[in-house]
Amino acid sequence: MTTPDIDPALFRDAMSRLAASVNIITTELDGTRRGCTATAVCSLSDTPASLIVCLNRGSSTGQLIQASGIVGVNLCESADNDTAALFASKADDKFRPDMWDEGPVTGAPLLRTAVAGFEGRVVEAKAFGSHIIFIVEIVAVNVADQTRAPLLYLNRAFGAFAAH
Repeated sequence: MTTPDIDPALFRDAMSRLAASVNIITTELDGTRRGCTATAVCSLSDTPASLIVCLNRGSSTGQLIQASGIVGVNLCESADNDTAALFASKADDKFRPDMWDEGPVTGAPLLRTAVAGFEGRVVEAKAFGSHIIFIVEIVAVNVADQTRAPLLYLNRAFGAFAAH
């Protein structure tokens, strides 16, 4: 069976129309922290609690996750657009001490302003195309009060969710 050749630019353009939650994915190993912004995050199961996190193979965050086996998934609040933009950049120093806590179980960096924060351990990693798919079993969860709106990404721009 052959698959059709889909123009990658057309595919990315179509996917830009899919509203997605903005997450900052973090990890830590021997005092080295890495983090990146990602929208390719989804729940897998509630028993055991688990998420799927997909990162580009070239991502230094993904490479450190493979080495450390730990993941922090920080669901950004609508006011976190500057932080999300910073973690989407190639900047070296992304972690401001006043914004982050160390996760109680794995030590993964957790964003204090996050709508929800998940600490997890990688149970499986699979390369596919340009990305690595991480299956992450969640070992701790923190949920903020419901007054915080999540940050979304749509049409290559950050925005907020407004319930109707």
